[in-house]
Amino acid sequence: MLQIVRSLPADAQTLKEIAILSKGYWGYPENLMSQWAGSPIITPASIAVADVYHALVDTSAVAWYRLWTGSKTAILDDLWVLPAFIGQGVGRSLFLHAVSQARTSGALSIELDSDPHAQPFYERMGCYKIGETLSSWQRLIPRMKYDLSSGQILETERLLLRVQQAADVPALIDLWLNPQVTRYLGGPRDKAHLQSDFDSVTRRPFAERYDLWPLVEKETGRLVGHCGLLQKDVAGSSEIELIYILDPAVWGRGYATEIGQALIKYAFDRLGIKRLIALIEPDNQASERVAAKLGLLFEKEVVRPGGALRRVYVLEKAAK
Repeated sequence: MLQIVRSLPADAQTLKEIAILSKGYWGYPENLMSQWAGSPIITPASIAVADVYHALVDTSAVAWYRLWTGSKTAILDDLWVLPAFIGQGVGRSLFLHAVSQARTSGALSIELDSDPHAQPFYERMGCYKIGETLSSWQRLIPRMKYDLSSGQILETERLLLRVQQAADVPALIDLWLNPQVTRYLGGPRDKAHLQSDFDSVTRRPFAERYDLWPLVEKETGRLVGHCGLLQKDVAGSSEIELIYILDPAVWGRGYATEIGQALIKYAFDRLGIKRLIALIEPDNQASERVAAKLGLLFEKEVVRPGGALRRVYVLEKAAK
């Protein structure tokens, strides 16, 4: 069982050893690793003044992070995981713990210098590249940022897409029970399953990199949709689907196109995605019109699990 605890100055040597083994996982030259291992990395004095936490499996430390707070931008200086525990969710748990600590401190964002090998991990966590930093090894490494303000995913002129809150659940359930909304989505869902699923998301709103998020109309503060990106297997290929689901009360206002454009930019520029699709029921002409406005082009038809026919519309990021 994983447990995250605050580190003590006496833990410094153990945490340093974890960092050395973790960095060595990427196969760096021995001379550079020896040079780095001879540096302080983490000291008792640093642990005493920074937010340093480590993850325990049983009673053994397997990972740790160091976070500096006290300003509107928190700095994540370190996040190291023993090689045997990479890919098991330990890094994700530590990062989300750091997010919680930063948010509690009043910070609006987290910034960090990422090892190039770790950049995909931080992107999965929702970070995005904002520049480059010259490291002690005289190489440029990614400078990354994670936005904390109100759990906001993105904002447009009229709309706000943000992480789910407990107060959103009744409106989201109503949305997915609406026959008009779900006409081309397989019909209304089971209410008990919706309640269970949304309660789970409320408890862990940052658990997934790809998800559907509540769409809020800024003028009224009302929840008017459920939009986002989902990873799906389509005819044997892993795809990222662009999804825009809106309350019928706001149909015809151009909201689907507005949030769709913003999500495309978010996917391409922030998440580094190269290709997006939309799976559209053949009779759903309104959704096809939105896809066309967004620049998606018809590629093929596929049969989904259960036998439903869907048209695949595609948009690929233009090469620079």
